[in-house]
Amino acid sequence: MKDASRPLRLPLLTAFVAVLLATLLRWWPLDTLGGRVPWVTFYPAVIIAALYGGFLPGVIATTLSGVAAWLVVPHLVGAPVIKDVVDSVGLLAFVLTGTAVSALAEARWRSQAHERQASLERDQMFNLSPDMLCLATPDGFFRRVNPAFTRALGWSEPELLARPILEFIHPEDRPATEREFARPTAVGGEILQFENRWQHRDGSWHWLSWRYVTQPDRHRYASARDITTYKQAQEALARAERENATEQARIAFIFQTIPIGIALTRTDALGRESRVINEAHLRLCGITRAQADEPGIFQRLTHPDDRLRQAPFLSSVAAGDCVHYAMDKRYVRADGSVVWVLFSFHRRTLPAGGFEDLTFVVDITERKRVEDELRQSQEKLAVTLQSIGDAVLATDTNGRVSHLNPVGEQLTGWPMAEALGRPVGEVFRVINEETREPAGIPVERVLATGMVQGLANHTLLIARDGTEHPIADSAAPIRDAAQNTLGVVLVFHDVTRQREAERRIAALLQESKDIRTALDEHSIVAITDPQGRITFVNDQFCTISGYPREALLGRDHRMLNSGHHPKTFIRDLWNTILQGRVWKGLIKNRAKDGSYYWTDTTIVPFHRADGRPYQFVAVRTDITARMQAEEELHRLNTELEHRVEERTAEIRQALATLDATLDGAFAFAPDTLRFTFVNRGAMRQLGYTREELLGMKLTDIERNASEADVRRAIEPLRRGEKSVLTFSRNHRHKDGHEFPVEMNLQHVTPAGGAPRFIAIVRDVTERKKAEQLAYRSQRLESLGTLAGGVAHDLNNALSPILMGIEMIRMQHPAEAGLIDLLQTSAKRAADMVRQLLTFARGAEGASVPVQTSSLLREMQKIIEGTFPKNVQLVVRAGQDLPPVSGDPTQLHQVLLNLCVNARDAMPNGGTLRLETQAVTVDATFASSLPDARPGEFVTLRVTDSGTGIPPELIDRIFDPFFTTKGPDKGTGLGLSTVLGIVRGHGGFIQVYSHPAKGSAFTVYLPALDTRATPAVIQPEGAAFHGTGESILFVDDEPAMRETARVVLQRLNFKPITATDGADGLIRAAEHRDSIRAVITDLHMPHMDGLMFLRALRRMLPNVAVAVISGRLEEKETEECRSLGVATYLDKPFTEHQLGEVLRTLLAQK
Repeated sequence: MKDASRPLRLPLLTAFVAVLLATLLRWWPLDTLGGRVPWVTFYPAVIIAALYGGFLPGVIATTLSGVAAWLVVPHLVGAPVIKDVVDSVGLLAFVLTGTAVSALAEARWRSQAHERQASLERDQMFNLSPDMLCLATPDGFFRRVNPAFTRALGWSEPELLARPILEFIHPEDRPATEREFARPTAVGGEILQFENRWQHRDGSWHWLSWRYVTQPDRHRYASARDITTYKQAQEALARAERENATEQARIAFIFQTIPIGIALTRTDALGRESRVINEAHLRLCGITRAQADEPGIFQRLTHPDDRLRQAPFLSSVAAGDCVHYAMDKRYVRADGSVVWVLFSFHRRTLPAGGFEDLTFVVDITERKRVEDELRQSQEKLAVTLQSIGDAVLATDTNGRVSHLNPVGEQLTGWPMAEALGRPVGEVFRVINEETREPAGIPVERVLATGMVQGLANHTLLIARDGTEHPIADSAAPIRDAAQNTLGVVLVFHDVTRQREAERRIAALLQESKDIRTALDEHSIVAITDPQGRITFVNDQFCTISGYPREALLGRDHRMLNSGHHPKTFIRDLWNTILQGRVWKGLIKNRAKDGSYYWTDTTIVPFHRADGRPYQFVAVRTDITARMQAEEELHRLNTELEHRVEERTAEIRQALATLDATLDGAFAFAPDTLRFTFVNRGAMRQLGYTREELLGMKLTDIERNASEADVRRAIEPLRRGEKSVLTFSRNHRHKDGHEFPVEMNLQHVTPAGGAPRFIAIVRDVTERKKAEQLAYRSQRLESLGTLAGGVAHDLNNALSPILMGIEMIRMQHPAEAGLIDLLQTSAKRAADMVRQLLTFARGAEGASVPVQTSSLLREMQKIIEGTFPKNVQLVVRAGQDLPPVSGDPTQLHQVLLNLCVNARDAMPNGGTLRLETQAVTVDATFASSLPDARPGEFVTLRVTDSGTGIPPELIDRIFDPFFTTKGPDKGTGLGLSTVLGIVRGHGGFIQVYSHPAKGSAFTVYLPALDTRATPAVIQPEGAAFHGTGESILFVDDEPAMRETARVVLQRLNFKPITATDGADGLIRAAEHRDSIRAVITDLHMPHMDGLMFLRALRRMLPNVAVAVISGRLEEKETEECRSLGVATYLDKPFTEHQLGEVLRTLLAQK
């Protein structure tokens, strides 16, 4: 306030002196020389004195102005009256102007003083806060602490900043504190709190209550209050209850003098209530002791919003479900002021009945205010940074980094805290993608030219860890209102996906070009518009037709019409392609020179979005030579028919012979298709008598065969185009069942007799079964081989991920939630790989206790995220279900297969129900189902409201490769796999289905005995760490080698990596004196793991060796054993598993 009053006092003092001098000068003897000096002449002096507020400048200015007035004014103003008027006006102007100028000066000085005061308050808020405030870095060090912090703990600020935070924390509280630091928190989100003990410089321990919020750069702003007194009060009260009556006085003294509000309410068995409350509590709530006894006083004082938050706690306490809770809440005092308190409630039951309620109230108003300011600041910053999708880097005019947003941190690998103040070239390192030479930094060009730099292409950003990102970047100057350059903003983004898309498009274009080239070399290709006008022909078309391309384009195919085909043939062709269907057939065309040629033609229509074709593509193959050969064959057949006529008698004899054969034989008339002859073999096959068959037609024994179909099929024989036709058909037995047959059909015309068809029919049921079994065996073997190969490749891909998880967790503790999700997903993928290997090898999966309700919840997430919205899901799980023993991944597959089948059975939507419950199967029920047995089971039921399963198919649904979905929609392995898994788990399946109403599949799994002590799954501890031992790691996968190298270094080993067996031998020779253990993959190119081990044993016979592989054959295992290998590491493996293998290897002598 001293500075604020200075502008007022000095101008008034100066103005007073100026008036005094003017009065004196007015009557100075010099008046006789030039007349009286008017007041107006002192106006400049008054302004100068008021503005500058100096005494001596005002006096000098006043004197100079008086002299000027004495010399000048008499010449300007003549009459004395006018002089007096001017003199009076000057005096009035002096008074008014002096007042106005003084007021302006005062306002200016006051504004400046307030600004300085506000700046000082902001600067000193951190230092003057009574709470302990600090800023912590992500690596566990203090960056800044306020004086309250140093006073509370006795340590100086340099001492606190120099040591890790955990060194100041009580050893018993360090694990909990580390877990608190590792908690995933949203940036600028919820303010978290916890308590721990800190060491004072004098060696004592102080309890601190912490509240903190996480910044975008992972720094933490935190406030703490020394709650040692609060803790001591709790301890004192606890001890007081155990002390005898002689200690009551001391307890009362503590109760009344402690600076924490405490209230003790006792309710006896009769409901009578008594309350004791200390002065601190009364002062905090702003009430008297008499008011404290009013019923519900503290609930009335509680802020309305906090009453709603406290209501669940009060309900739980009243119900007896809760005896302790704590919360932050507000009290609204009688004077309207609001105070924030840390409210803690404790209830204990009295031995004689009734209960005792103890509440603690601590004033945290100031801490709340600071936290609110911190949170608001962080929220604004977080919104600004996270709203930008590209990476943003800002520099000052010297090219040093002044800001880096989260996307920029991710791409450059530099946290903003470390990047601040560094030259931009150190953080933003770019090279030319083609030349690999350093590229110019846009920031430097902007600073040099002051102009915006557009997008730059073919640039690679080198991240801090060496990772390369193709980017597009641009830069612009940051200017103030006066267009002065204050710095540069650089915007860049990763274009990896864009480059990949460009490469894929180029590959697809090249592939299309190659396919077209290959097609042009082999086939005759033409493209027409919807009206049939030719728009494209290839060279093969021109060659075979004899027309040049110019003569064909714009014309239709009628110019090539040979006249061989009837108009109905052409009309059927056009009807087919105009309906959007592919047409296939043989066409005879005429070339330009009049010769004829045959083509095997396929015409494909191409449609617009509205379904109308916009062009037709015809692909033809020249079959002229084949057709000529068939014509020649037809001629020969004709000759043969004449010879057959001469041998009709022989045929009749042959028919008699056929009557005795095991195969079926029959003859039928071409016009009626009615049987005219059947042998005993046909009667045995079909179950009819000869008389019944002679009254039947061929269509009566063939499934879904019409007379038109049969006539069309035998037409080539009738026309003589074929001499023998072989068909595979299904014939129908008299009892209704169908069986496959192979039928050889000939057309004969006996001499003097009517033409007829003779068929030899062989029942191929057994042969089909044998072929199907052989095919299924080959398919299963192929699938097993494929599954093994895929599992090996997936293991190689998953191993670096699982190994690197823990390293990432240590580097980014704040992202523990996301890292846990990644680890869970990677382990689930590893489980799927193990299932593939189980399928490939026929091995069994690991059995662990599994809760079926958890399986339903996982399946619910999958269905809700992937199934059509018209499928309504209902999930029901029984209470307190016992677990089952099984492989979670296999059981998950059982549910998934059943749910997918249910979805496919409801193409128009419906209801899908998932249920699990515990049931008891008795002997009667077990006898009605295959594989069932009495006992305790847990069921998994999948019910749909779909199309249902026909009764005739219900017994075949579990057969391998049986499917009703068609060859392009199902493999027929789903339900057979389900049955195999369920049987492998000692269970069985019950199926119920009703056509048009739906199906229900109920899986029964044996329940585990809940009386047995459940196995406790121990979490993985810390990985084994070495003492600098050299470890040779051999693997052909670059990702595996690099990840293993980093992990081994983190585990305090010295890694030596090799790309294959040959490289491994070279490394072993170079480091033979220092290598303590060798870890090698088994399946590698060039020199595999076994060859490497044989050579290694001759070089280093005593070195400990472990083999890593996703799959080992029995002979490989035997040879490893013969080479002294007893330690194996299955892919994929984690950092902990790698450490345990090294522990085993290094323990070997």
